[in-house]
Amino acid sequence: MMNAIRENDLTDVVVIDWWTYSAFKENLMFQTTRPDLGLRRTVKPWNGYYHWTLLTHPLKNIKLLADMGYEEEVEGMQSYSAWDESYDRNHVCQADYSWNYIGTGSLEQMKLHYAEHYFGPQWEKAKKAFDLFDLITDDRKGKLDNGDAIVSNYRFMLSTLSYYFYSYVRAGKPYPRHFPGEAVSVLLSGRPQYEKALLEIQSMAKQAKELFEDIAQDARCNVKMALRYVYEANYYLCLAEDYLAILQMIDHNDSDCPYKYDKIKKLAGERKLARLSLMAQMERTKEEFLFASHLRNQSISMQFFADLEGYLADTDPSEISLDFTDMHEIESQAFRALR
Repeated sequence: MMNAIRENDLTDVVVIDWWTYSAFKENLMFQTTRPDLGLRRTVKPWNGYYHWTLLTHPLKNIKLLADMGYEEEVEGMQSYSAWDESYDRNHVCQADYSWNYIGTGSLEQMKLHYAEHYFGPQWEKAKKAFDLFDLITDDRKGKLDNGDAIVSNYRFMLSTLSYYFYSYVRAGKPYPRHFPGEAVSVLLSGRPQYEKALLEIQSMAKQAKELFEDIAQDARCNVKMALRYVYEANYYLCLAEDYLAILQMIDHNDSDCPYKYDKIKKLAGERKLARLSLMAQMERTKEEFLFASHLRNQSISMQFFADLEGYLADTDPSEISLDFTDMHEIESQAFRALR
């Protein structure tokens, strides 16, 4: 490549775009932008892409590439992202480090500046809520004392629980993929640690939601952004509670309780309504151009619970058969069309 660039006299024209998206320095695909090559360079962190699936907070990745870019004097930073204003903190982080690297200070200082800028008199509540957001989507690695892998909330929430990645073909899996069956299979393969993670996420999301709701009552703050973050906290909460409800349904299904199917039907109805409420909140909060992708993804989860509720309402209890790792036999045409 270098020979071709030199032979075509492009050394001062070509700009190499260095991108890598890990939150861990040791896992970046490179540790230098190779200034020794004499080429123009930019760095491109991961600001956030899968907005229709899950809001993420890759501030660590942005800071890692900002550090590298500053130390090696690259021309600037670009962002790899799809537009959703909920990623605002990520974009501000990149902008601050691009234009004022030294003045921005540490990542913790940047987070504090953001909370103070938007939520002035309520900055302490905002900082705490954002800290909870960061924990809810934290990318972790390593093993527990018993040898089990630590649950990475980032991968758990984005890749295991959320629908989007089940729309892809995967070797050894039927297509259309079983959803939420495949996710449930993962939960059951290590239920103690995964259920613990779900309960922690549920608790943190509730707290963050309440904090942003309090902030939204103060007209001295950026109420519009506070309400947007209320929605995002509620999304985390709904996702966690969907799967906690499914685990509860599995326990009912395995029991000898004569009313177990009524209990499961009630839970399914509650989750259907919770998701519908979240979808309505999204329509009140976000821009219309985001509706199609967001509502499609959310409708799939809502329709699953609607199908389960309908199946239990219409089927004689003696004929009911439930396998929560493979529910394709109760799928409605609406569910399949959404898939």
